[in-house]
Amino acid sequence: QDAERLSKKYPDAYFMTHLAETYNEIQVASLLYQHDGVPQGLPDDHAGVPPSLTYLELYDYFGLLRKNRSVMGHSIHLSESDWELMAERGAIAAHCPTSNNFLGSGLFNVGGAIRKNAYLGVGSDVGGGRHLCTLNTLGGMYEVAQLGNTWLTELQPQSIIPEEICVSSYCPSPKDSPYQAVCSEDQPNLTVKEANRNATMCYPMGLKEPQQNRPRPDFGVPPNNLHIHPALAYYSATRGSAIALDLADQIGTFEPGSIADIVVLNPFGSPETSRRTRVIERTSADAMKYLWDRLFVLMIVGGVDNIGATYIAGHPKYVNSKNPLNLEDATTCVLPSDPSFPEDYVRVAECIDQENDRDM
Repeated sequence: QDAERLSKKYPDAYFMTHLAETYNEIQVASLLYQHDGVPQGLPDDHAGVPPSLTYLELYDYFGLLRKNRSVMGHSIHLSESDWELMAERGAIAAHCPTSNNFLGSGLFNVGGAIRKNAYLGVGSDVGGGRHLCTLNTLGGMYEVAQLGNTWLTELQPQSIIPEEICVSSYCPSPKDSPYQAVCSEDQPNLTVKEANRNATMCYPMGLKEPQQNRPRPDFGVPPNNLHIHPALAYYSATRGSAIALDLADQIGTFEPGSIADIVVLNPFGSPETSRRTRVIERTSADAMKYLWDRLFVLMIVGGVDNIGATYIAGHPKYVNSKNPLNLEDATTCVLPSDPSFPEDYVRVAECIDQENDRDM
């Protein structure tokens, strides 16, 4: 209610919060205001929350879903109606793939967001994420989309949540101390066989409530159906996010009059990206594919070493002196438009080997 009052007092301020990151979080949010559909946890003079609201609908009830202003971090476990409400209100889903992967929160449904035309942006999640570099975040976005498509459609078509998870290990941990791998307090190096212990230990899934009481709003939602093209990835991190935040007239574009917040990428900033960039075949007939292939390499195996320079409002703020951007790095090892086999292929391979030796 305090957040609701502040949002009305400062309508242009942004509101950032978590949404449906884990099933546990959904359960806690639901129980804060309602139990078995019955409203609770509010002052006696309050009219009461309508029964059986979803996590997202609770935010909407308190007026916290505002167009281009509400940024809903994670937004993983959402129903079809939730995605429709997100799109209708103009709230923004902030996809934080590296954080979600590290914490095992779940797989964000990129296709679910795009199918309903909801605003979508990407974030590192400084608390749980493994990287602050946007290139790593975009690589994580690609991986989550791939996993979501495979896991939800092929490996687990019914979205079954097991009552417990069993882990096999060389030295299992006791159930009361799941993060301690100890076979014997007196003999820490004792093997499983010697200790006469079963190497497989099972732990209940997070919630103590029976499985049928666990909220699963994303059950039955069509899984992600998209492979993340670099165009979608970089758009989500730049102009797409600028549009979502209602800042498209200021950032996210090189149009005259925009604030010149610029990151210069160096595809030769690390041995990994340099090697892969040089093997990309370029022909005059497909220059656009050559560009996308380069950008794809940067988001999959790139990182901070590939940041050549940064500018804030047109002023240089950072130059990578360790791996300076050098236009002479551009490879000359390219196939002609109509290559002959094997002569041209052998020549290019030998040329690439020489360039890689120079980099190492």
